[in-house]
Amino acid sequence: MEGRNITQKNLRNYCCDHGIKHQFTQARTPQQNEILERKNKIIMDITRSMLFKNNAPKSLWNEAINTTNYLVNRLPTQVNQGMILLQVFTSKKSNLHHLHIFGCKVHVHVPWEN
Repeated sequence: MEGRNITQKNLRNYCCDHGIKHQFTQARTPQQNEILERKNKIIMDITRSMLFKNNAPKSLWNEAINTTNYLVNRLPTQVNQGMILLQVFTSKKSNLHHLHIFGCKVHVHVPWEN
């Protein structure tokens, strides 16, 4: 859809072609978005907690948000019958052995040729 004017018909066709279910909500009715609002609140609360716990500067806000989203998307939910999103879409379990505590010290090896 890049470079084109987006019209309602174009958007409807794009969503249909890509398997996206397009749902409409009434303007200025946050109660219709309560699930999204609750998820956003959870993400913001976890992010604030990570930054506060580690005395991290606010300049790490974006990285903390990305980390929080990464973790939240890998947590099992009741909606998905205790499965994570990756399992729902691919039937594969996620490997979380690569995770470290947010704010822990790390050492990066940069080869001498770089």
